[in-house]
Amino acid sequence: MKINIAILEDDNAHFLQLSQGISKWAAEKGHIVIIHHFHTAVDILQSDDFMKICDLLFSDIELQDSTQNGISVCIQLRDNH
Repeated sequence: MKINIAILEDDNAHFLQLSQGISKWAAEKGHIVIIHHFHTAVDILQSDDFMKICDLLFSDIELQDSTQNGISVCIQLRDNH
């Protein structure tokens, strides 16, 4: 099974930890994962092409360089896709 995953995370160390865990799980279960890293709210909100095929989204709640938080970004994504 192929799973398209988006991760909204502004801390690279946290992104690596999460993506490595996801990749390990996928390998153990025999799944193929495509992981896209988004650093900012603007990046993910402007990624219409990927978000149309995204199966799963992990979002940081506190985004450092943004006027929005992860919850408000997720609400916008849900409403637009």
